[in-house]
Amino acid sequence: MNQKTPQEIEIVVQRGYHPNRASLTVGIPARITFLRQEAGGCSREVVFPTLGIRRELPQGVPVTIDVPALAAGTLAWTCGMNMMRGSLAVEPA
Repeated sequence: MNQKTPQEIEIVVQRGYHPNRASLTVGIPARITFLRQEAGGCSREVVFPTLGIRRELPQGVPVTIDVPALAAGTLAWTCGMNMMRGSLAVEPA
């Protein structure tokens, strides 16, 4: 079986997610690294509701989340309070 190299995305957390929308290619796993550069309580964690993933984001410490290969569609994430939002557009190559 051929292993595919994960796609890599970096998201900076500072008064929102930057970028707050990114693209992935269908069928290739991804590694998303969040770097929280603020002390606000809302950004203390990130949640991928449809994947059942919830991770703490310590200030100044990169946190990498491995995402499995996905079908076409949109994958949303939010802060723990559901106030800040971001999404990934999963599209064919």
